[in-house]
Amino acid sequence: MLRALFTRFLDDNALRWTLAAPLCMAFGAAVYLELPYEPDWLFVTIPILVSIIAGCFKLNRIPFADLLIIFVFAFGAGFSAAKLKCDLVKSPMLDSDVGIVRIEGVLTSIEHGAKGNRLRIRASAISGMTRQETPRYVRVTQRRPSRLDPGRPIRCLAMLAPPPYSALPGDFNFPRQAYFQQLGGVGFVLGECQPISFDLTQRGWLGKFQDHLGALRRKIALHVSAASGEKSGGMVAAMISGDRSLMPADQVEVLRASGLAHLLAISGLHMGLAGGVFFWGALRLLTLVEPLALRWPPPRVAACFALAACTAYLLISGASVATQRAYIMAVIAFSAKVFDQPALSLRSLAIAMVLVTLVQPETVVSPGYQMSFAATAALIAVYETTQKRKTGSGVVIRGWRFFWGIAFASLTASLATAPFAAFHFNRVASLSIPANILTTPIISFWAAPSAALAGVTFPFGGEEIFLKSLGKALEVILMIATLMSSGEGGDLRPMGTMAFAGFIVATSCFVILNGRWRWLSSIPMAVASIAWLASPLPIAIVDAHRQVYVHSPDGWIHIKTIENTKKSLPPLQISDDLTEHDCRIEACNIQLKQASLHIRTDPNLPFAAAIIDTDQQSSGTLIKHHLNFQDINHPVRIVVSRNGKIERQSLHPSSRPWFSTNSRAGINHE
Repeated sequence: MLRALFTRFLDDNALRWTLAAPLCMAFGAAVYLELPYEPDWLFVTIPILVSIIAGCFKLNRIPFADLLIIFVFAFGAGFSAAKLKCDLVKSPMLDSDVGIVRIEGVLTSIEHGAKGNRLRIRASAISGMTRQETPRYVRVTQRRPSRLDPGRPIRCLAMLAPPPYSALPGDFNFPRQAYFQQLGGVGFVLGECQPISFDLTQRGWLGKFQDHLGALRRKIALHVSAASGEKSGGMVAAMISGDRSLMPADQVEVLRASGLAHLLAISGLHMGLAGGVFFWGALRLLTLVEPLALRWPPPRVAACFALAACTAYLLISGASVATQRAYIMAVIAFSAKVFDQPALSLRSLAIAMVLVTLVQPETVVSPGYQMSFAATAALIAVYETTQKRKTGSGVVIRGWRFFWGIAFASLTASLATAPFAAFHFNRVASLSIPANILTTPIISFWAAPSAALAGVTFPFGGEEIFLKSLGKALEVILMIATLMSSGEGGDLRPMGTMAFAGFIVATSCFVILNGRWRWLSSIPMAVASIAWLASPLPIAIVDAHRQVYVHSPDGWIHIKTIENTKKSLPPLQISDDLTEHDCRIEACNIQLKQASLHIRTDPNLPFAAAIIDTDQQSSGTLIKHHLNFQDINHPVRIVVSRNGKIERQSLHPSSRPWFSTNSRAGINHE
């Protein structure tokens, strides 16, 4: 009976196993990016060579060997793509603070920052550096509002330093992102950047086109922001041009806390609406013109109009990583419509995943890549299950079906992305489902048509009325976000790598398996949930530069010791409302979250020392943990297991090109 059941399982899913190949490719790129050392090309090409040799010897005649060969080849392709991209984007990066310097270059973009506008500069010269030492790009924060447009040569007096390192592995790895963006230094402006009349950088026609396009994007952002209204103008500019620098920080926060931050990232939703509105409009217009409708199939022509609209939106929005990923998926979907193929299928999604992994392998470990593909794959899998159950065609039935579709799609996308949000951000917006249910009709029937009509009438000067309508729609969305922002659940239990892998396996099984077999995804889901709940809570974090974070009953505290000079990003597993406690003058005795735990720093020692103890008994003795921060050469996370035992998790150094000699990556449990 078990054999018959297994045979039936294989037969029902025989045509779907190849959908796992893109996952193997993404896994290969992720393995390369997470290695603590830089592998040689000989090691990189081993999986590809093994799969080719196996195919030449016709080992694929063995049952399931052909799938194994495909998976090994896909893993090697992803691994090699990441290695190749790493070598291609190599550029100078600062390895130490350089202090106050004068920077000359071209302003390429203006980004939103918590402390001011972030100016991204293509550096042509930095005082005190040779041309070989000068980073290709630097990013500096200017507190004063910027009066300069992208594409303009500028000069800045700024404090410049290397990109801040991550305190712990698994957190946001900014040095790695900066490396692949060729961002060699960050800092802040002293005063204000000034325009200059010359540019020493040598750029071809493509570079000049990018500069002109950046200036055009900035003008569009300023124009739509002013025309849409004061309350929502910044959000309109962010959704149309990708420029968030005009958006207030409090609006960004409420959108994030309510689970609506995806509206700011120009991704699949925006690209799909942009292409969908133009596709629907062109299709309706073509069917009204009988000679054209008889000579050219309206759906194919409408798909070409949609492709043109998506391409224009890609250029205007700045072509960020998320937008490029959405554009590839939109091109595949509308191209399938041109050739009379299903526009929404797992195979189209698999092709998009392969292309994105090959072009941007560094994004496979980013939450944007993982959450967008997980949500889209889950939606398509659910669509495959429910599309055959549609009955009835009345107005009431259609309205109910639309409302139920919005609710079910929001639930599916929220459940699919929740594990990724918990792993990367240590928080889940519990009210994101009702927030998305309420905002989806507003986006689909009010905001998107208004934006499309504004784009169509823009060359004729009649866009202002539609931009005002778009602004009113987004004001309503901001009101909904404000109401739903109280449902954010932060300060969750940190999710370990094994639990995260279990959730990925569960999502993959739900998507790949066919029909009735999708219930098997509940098994890895249950195992991952148990592993997550069983993981110990950290009570203290000490990084390689002796930055100390402790978990008190009131939240996380950053303890200032004698040596806290290096710049680091606070671990994502701590809350945003981080408080500071100065222990450089006198010793501190701080109550931690567990009532029986204490930590004390001693300023009389060369750096700092800590004594962590607990009242719980183990073999009749009081557990104490003495830690001298002077002896720490690697980041350390201190946790308490369920039996009250204090454990120290030490990290080992990394030799990757995007890390300086003082940064760390990887984890090794002692």
